[in-house]
Amino acid sequence: MHRPYHKMKKIIRHIEFLLMTHDCVIIPGFGAVLSHGREAVYDAGSGRWTPPARTFAFNPELCHNDGLLASSIARRERMSVESALAVINDAVAVMRRVLETEGSVSLGAAGRLSLNSDGRMVFTPGDASALSPALMWLPTVSAPTVARASQLENELPALSRRLRAERVIRRVGGWAACLTILFALGWIVSRNMGLNPGAQFASVLPVDVPVEPAHESNDNAPVVLILATAPADEVIENILPVESAPASAAEKRYCLVVGSFNTRSEAEKFVRMQNDDSLQLLENDGRWRVYAAQGATIEETAAAGDREPIASRYPSHWVCRR
Repeated sequence: MHRPYHKMKKIIRHIEFLLMTHDCVIIPGFGAVLSHGREAVYDAGSGRWTPPARTFAFNPELCHNDGLLASSIARRERMSVESALAVINDAVAVMRRVLETEGSVSLGAAGRLSLNSDGRMVFTPGDASALSPALMWLPTVSAPTVARASQLENELPALSRRLRAERVIRRVGGWAACLTILFALGWIVSRNMGLNPGAQFASVLPVDVPVEPAHESNDNAPVVLILATAPADEVIENILPVESAPASAAEKRYCLVVGSFNTRSEAEKFVRMQNDDSLQLLENDGRWRVYAAQGATIEETAAAGDREPIASRYPSHWVCRR
């Protein structure tokens, strides 16, 4: 990739990182990305609460240098603020050239700038949940409205009839179960009342009991086992000795999470925006998490987050157990 394009990608990553904790990030000489909060909204039609969220806007008039973006680049690249400003100026020149030639330029997860027919910039906000770690975990809550007293009074007769029907069904079901048990016990008793002519009984006098000759053991003879956890009529036949499989490698129980979402579609959308083939999805505790590395221990997993490119692309990562 050409060096100016590399600088443009670099400052976009810093803009995304700063928007996680700031409501305004100014790109000197280009404009500012602004964050606006939205309160929780209740939809009476569906009976659901939508959690608070953020949305982004762009102001091309707010383009003075407040030092926030330059300081972030200087700290990350270990350079002076003047050198960081030079990097920003080169990146802004590339962004303007791309905007004029291609008609649009991406600002990462914050959104996209494009030119309309009048040559004015139009900003399309991106998915703010990817840059809002404090809000991305909040779920949509179902809270249907409570019926009025007049409605409950009208529904009371139907509810009473339904409850009576359920009680009758339960009572009939109990009688049927009792009859089934009595029938099963009677069948078992009737099967055992007759005497087996070939049975051996205790006797005061010595009784000669024929002893069958012992058969030689055969390793390949069928063996019938009835498992304690299986149904009474389930039998597994022809069980032969099986050598135990070698022990597997240590399971990787920890993941380096870079994003957490309510649904799988939101997690997949985040992966597509990052354009990173190493990202994987994990469903855990009703949440969809995106992780960039995994390991057998917390230390091994956390160490992966200190290496590039994870350290620069996902500075807000954390370790999660599967």
